Amino acid sequence: PRLFTPADCLPPIPAAAPYWVKKPEDGIYGPGENVRLDCDIDAKPKAEIRWRVNGVLLSEVDPSPSRKELGHTVILSSVQKEDTAIYQCEAKNKHGTLLANIIVQVI
Repeated sequence: PRLFTPADCLPPIPAAAPYWVKKPEDGIYGPGENVRLDCDIDAKPKAEIRWRVNGVLLSEVDPSPSRKELGHTVILSSVQKEDTAIYQCEAKNKHGTLLANIIVQVI
């Protein structure tokens, strides 16, 4: 016979469109700083995350050794003034889409 666990007493988790755990914020950075952009969302079922820079998918822009996309996170290493841009985090599942613009300004 199967034993009951505490999880057996919990109601099922409902489906959910993506929602913010912590909404990303714009930032002003100095030359040489490292920048971490997080798309901190949750969703059920799991959402697909896509990043854009100035409206273009990161996968379609020229690769940059100073920029790494790691799923929910983009790392910008040693930023320079020409790295000033608007980044977009898009989270999408079958229940909805969530979009945030993140202004990265290097001065």
